[in-house]
Amino acid sequence: MIHEDASMKTHTHLKRRRVLGAARVRHAPPALAAALAAVLGCGGSATIDLAGRAGSGGAPGQAGSGGSSGGASGRAGGGGSAGASGCAACGDAEICCDGECADSSRDPLHCGGCSSVCAPAETCTAGQCALVCAGGTTGCGDECVHTDADPANCGGCGNLCAEGEVCSLGTCSPECAGGMSKCGDVCLDTGIDPTHCGGCDSPCPQDQVCSAGQCGVECLGGTTKCGSECVWTKHDAQNCGGCGVVCGPGQVCSAGQSSADCAWGMTKCGNKCVDVQSDPGNCSGCGAACCPGQVCSGGTCGLQCPGGTTMCGCKQPECKPCYCVDLSTDPTNCGGCGKACGPEQYCSKGLCVCPPKKTDCGGKCVELEADPANCGGCGEACPPDRLCAGGECVCAGALGECGGKCVDLKSDPAHCGGCDKACGPDQICSAGLCACIGGKTNCGGKCVDLGSNKQHCGKCGHKCACNEICAGDQCSYFFGCPGGACVCPPICTDPKTNSMHCGDCWVACAPGQICFNGLCVCPLNKTDCGGKCVELETDPANCGGCGKACAPGEICSAGLCGAECLCGLTKCGSECVALGADSDHCAGCNDACPQGQICLQGNCALSCPGGTTKCGSKCVDVQNDPANCGGCANACPQVR
Repeated sequence: MIHEDASMKTHTHLKRRRVLGAARVRHAPPALAAALAAVLGCGGSATIDLAGRAGSGGAPGQAGSGGSSGGASGRAGGGGSAGASGCAACGDAEICCDGECADSSRDPLHCGGCSSVCAPAETCTAGQCALVCAGGTTGCGDECVHTDADPANCGGCGNLCAEGEVCSLGTCSPECAGGMSKCGDVCLDTGIDPTHCGGCDSPCPQDQVCSAGQCGVECLGGTTKCGSECVWTKHDAQNCGGCGVVCGPGQVCSAGQSSADCAWGMTKCGNKCVDVQSDPGNCSGCGAACCPGQVCSGGTCGLQCPGGTTMCGCKQPECKPCYCVDLSTDPTNCGGCGKACGPEQYCSKGLCVCPPKKTDCGGKCVELEADPANCGGCGEACPPDRLCAGGECVCAGALGECGGKCVDLKSDPAHCGGCDKACGPDQICSAGLCACIGGKTNCGGKCVDLGSNKQHCGKCGHKCACNEICAGDQCSYFFGCPGGACVCPPICTDPKTNSMHCGDCWVACAPGQICFNGLCVCPLNKTDCGGKCVELETDPANCGGCGKACAPGEICSAGLCGAECLCGLTKCGSECVALGADSDHCAGCNDACPQGQICLQGNCALSCPGGTTKCGSKCVDVQNDPANCGGCANACPQVR
């Protein structure tokens, strides 16, 4: 074999192989593949002339021929060496390939067998060609990729991110983490990337680099210019300690040195040495990435808030957005993160307060002057029919207060136009005035039929005579009643004695009164006290005179207040009564006779006064009673 100097030994050895026609080539370089294709097409053997044609090897025991003049490299081939031993000198682990010894377990030109050539980026290990990826990359198929950023191999070979996702720190995510920015479908450091400097699609000019997000001719912040990029040579596996210095397989760049482990104070995360106290991609531990926009300080993700403000809202790992707030004025974070004020409150000096003219009632700002639930004070609620005005509960709108209730004075018949101004039974209240219904007319507060009413015949105040009736708005003489009797349809009666028609038709006397000479008066043994007939001899409220009331516990006897009854009277409750003669206490106290009967010697009996006749259980005037006209049960026809 030709002996070469040490500087060319390796290259010459790789380029001087003689390739057989049936040889198999794996991943050969283009130039080599073309040369092989040329000779393989002939079917014979050939010599590859890459660095000058080498001399042919000698047969066993013979010297090789001299080499020809230089090929592409211009160097002449040397003479063949003596072939004293040939393949006979191969060791146990070697094979003979074209008259030469080769280690098929690690020879990239005979990997696993003669002429099995590995690709330029591959090495031969245990007879197998394989990629050897450096600088923090990983072999995936026939490529070396960054699995922390490659969306087709995110976190591992073949792990493809979904559409719209990016690969951030080896994890598929909608957004980039660790201080990186999303540009298209990749995560980039816009602080140092010259094609995206300070933001996506913001390239630097060709002669400038990107440093701290700004294009310039020099690198800033401790970075080093390598080509068109500013890099951290202290921990960049592609530029470890200097530009182009690539760390070997399994190594990391620590303090500018390729090493299997990181220096003190740094942590090995994958193929990088990081400070977990300040690295946003590995904050407090490997893979613990901060959310977009956050920084890592003391191993905790957060924002850098300006003076006087506090960071709120951060939540890992969901990446709930962080924000800087002033706890003294922020209504959603008043006095502390998440302490929100009420809907109408604002934050003042870290306390939730209500605006002027409003008061805090149970966490709600209310106006005590107008809030019906807090009228005049917290919890002072108005009734449902009232509103709050000036801090007091008042009736709403046109309603007025009558007897503690809100009523409509314009339509309430019991309070028509004012409290207690009641309309008649056949009236309604309209616009605050009582109005008659059914075609009747209001005459003096009473609804009457002007076509038949004797008191208001044809018009209010037009009164018919005693022996006349009103028909068709006209008064006319009625021949049906005997002399002296008045007609009060449907009866004829004496208005001088009839308590239901005393002095005139339908003028009724009050209870207890009698009709005497056309006037309502009290009986002989009773006195009128305020429209009520009372016995001054026994009434404790009017004892001996109207309004003279006895003291509590006293009774009235013979017109005098005292403790006992006088003159043979008996005490019944607070009254002195004559048992056996009093219709309310006939046989004893509270033994009242039925209505219309009197008490005679302790017995209740129907007693008709003078001029009347007992008909059944009633006393009637057979001279005037149409139901008993001239005798009991002799009824007259009704007057129409």
